[in-house]
Amino acid sequence: MIKKILFVFFFSLLIQKVAGQKTVFEFEPNFDKEIYATYPIVNNENNELLILFDTKNKYHTFLFNSDFEEISKINFDRLPKRINIFLGYTIQADNYFIIFKNSSSTKFAVVSINFKDKTSSHEIIDFSLNSEKLLDVFNFKNKLHLISTKFDSKSFNIYVYEDGNFKKNPISINGENEDKPYAGTAYDLLVDQKFTNTGDNMKIIDNKIPNSIAGSNYKAKFYINEESFTITFDKEKDITRVISIDPNSFEVSRSIFYHSKNRTQKIKNSNSYIFGDKLFQSASSYDFLKLTITDINTKKVIKEFLGNNLQDIYFKNGSINQYKTDLLGGKRELTTSKKFLRKISKGMQGISVFNVKGNYKVSIGSVKPVTFSGGGSGWSTSYNGSGVPTMQYNPSLQGSSDQKTVWINCIFDKDFNHQEGEVKDFIPKRILNFEKNTTIKRKSIFKFQNKMYRGVFILSLNRYRISHFL
Repeated sequence: MIKKILFVFFFSLLIQKVAGQKTVFEFEPNFDKEIYATYPIVNNENNELLILFDTKNKYHTFLFNSDFEEISKINFDRLPKRINIFLGYTIQADNYFIIFKNSSSTKFAVVSINFKDKTSSHEIIDFSLNSEKLLDVFNFKNKLHLISTKFDSKSFNIYVYEDGNFKKNPISINGENEDKPYAGTAYDLLVDQKFTNTGDNMKIIDNKIPNSIAGSNYKAKFYINEESFTITFDKEKDITRVISIDPNSFEVSRSIFYHSKNRTQKIKNSNSYIFGDKLFQSASSYDFLKLTITDINTKKVIKEFLGNNLQDIYFKNGSINQYKTDLLGGKRELTTSKKFLRKISKGMQGISVFNVKGNYKVSIGSVKPVTFSGGGSGWSTSYNGSGVPTMQYNPSLQGSSDQKTVWINCIFDKDFNHQEGEVKDFIPKRILNFEKNTTIKRKSIFKFQNKMYRGVFILSLNRYRISHFL
């Protein structure tokens, strides 16, 4: 037994070293029952961290301050098994409201905790989505938000949980006197009917962390900012539709941005990505790749870059990368622009942007499922995402467990002039390596005080450990 404990201890230390992690805190909860899951819940208003342990018969909650010092703890009875899917949370004053649902989204329940009064309770919420499809969940200013739509509707809904129930805010995809109204439904724009977890499903994006091609190839992307919620729709190859929503009043503004309005070549595939107040659009065919950077507020095109299949793409940095995630896969390089353009024009094209030391790192590529297996372990913001605070920032590393990804990286300065230089490893790749390699269970990744943390419960040691990625 001692040998086993020592092995797990030194193995966990090795995993941390390989993944670039540093342990900042650990404690021993002393549970008698098996732990089903752990949920870190971040209070963004006062930088408190609540960790909820879901065990066989009880919930065990621990509240910590910003220095990981224990403030309080409460244990209480678990909800009925039929309502056991963790959805998210709302925090109001000293009260933590943690919401769960059943598998069909017809029953919802809330666990209420007040650490100041040392009280807890739970009850069924008088709410049901009925015929609506729950698309995703996220937390904004300590309030749980649900996004849903009906199959035949021209609008979608954003529900906000506060004051004991969900408040409905309907958003129409078309405005009055729209110049180019979308002919289909909101469901058509938000949900892909080919692939369940990749491609065109709506994806919540957090620009405070880098996002990979496998997380940015979604045709509908939802961006959360302090001033607005912004949604981009790229299901139509020639245009990007943009809807901006005031997070307080839920007033809506709509815009359309053309990919290549004056270009004669037909676009085979396209996508976009918003970073700050700039819209980055990629458009391709077997013959060309075009990158357009536009100011969203003025709609003025700032820069355009055009590459073709006959020569090296001049605005890329480094080689053309290809990575396959199945057992026989690995990373290799593509040799010609022609091969790259064919792959990104036929696959699920994506583009992502991140600011690195004052420069913009832009990645353009595509993902092709090799053997679709129903979902991945990357940074997700659905029920295992921003609603579930284990990944509340929108991580998005994997779409399916077996897939082939091709991409190029580009570096631009603050004025969007192309810069020479190497592209270094980023935190998402380190986290992906950790997720793929470690065998320790009950793990979660979360954002706290602008740092990326990994929490894990080590069963054999009966200890919960928090590390941050270096």
